[in-house]
Order: sequence, then C-alpha cells, then structure tokens
Amino acid sequence: GDGALRFEHRWRPVRGQEMAQPYRVCMRVRDPLSVASETRCFQILVKKCQYCVQPGETIASLAGAFGTDWLHIYTTNPTLQSPDRIPAFTRINTGVLYTVRKGEYLELLADRFFTTVASIISVNPDVAS
Repeated sequence: GDGALRFEHRWRPVRGQEMAQPYRVCMRVRDPLSVASETRCFQILVKKCQYCVQPGETIASLAGAFGTDWLHIYTTNPTLQSPDRIPAFTRINTGVLYTVRKGEYLELLADRFFTTVASIISVNPDVAS
C-alpha cells in the first residue's frame, strides 16, 4: 500500500491491575535510518468492578472467578438480557463501587459488608493494608 509499517500491541490487564490512577504507556517510533523519532504516550485506566467477558465464559464461570454467585453478577448488570448467555466482549459490573468516608477503616467496612479485610484488599490492590 502506502509503504507505512503498522504495529498493533494488545494488552489485557489481569485481575489485580485495577487502579484508581491510569497507567501511562509510551511508545517511541523512529524511521529505519534513525533520522527522526517521535514518542506518543497514552493513559489507560483499568476500572474497578468491571470486566470484559471473554469468549466461552458464562455467568457461572464469572461468578466463580470473582468469588460470588451468578445472581449477584446478573443483578449488578441490568442490561444483560439473559443470565444464560453473555456475548463475548460485553463489559459487565462485578460489584458495586463504594466511596470510603472520612473515619472509616478496613475492619469497620469488613463488618458492615459481611466480609473480611483480606477480601477487601484482594479486590482493591491499590489499597494499603
């Protein structure tokens, strides 16, 4: 075609890479003779409590992966038409976001939401214990 080289980079974050701040990704491109170069940077935000369904995954397999039951996944996603089939690459909610108020601490939140401090930390990798 036009003689331009094309490069595609795909990255799929794994569980635990959700952060409140975006990742900064920079790419440097230069011509074959290294006469000119250019750097481009992008911000990538991995949102908490969201997941992109991969081919072959079911609501039951997702519930197991996120340590919950299928009904929780289904009820936190009112746009799902059926719990029996989730199209691949659908973005789903895996839980509800909660904003911590001044004076709250992990033990208090664990008691309030009937869970453990370890469980809260496991789904919030950016929270120091």
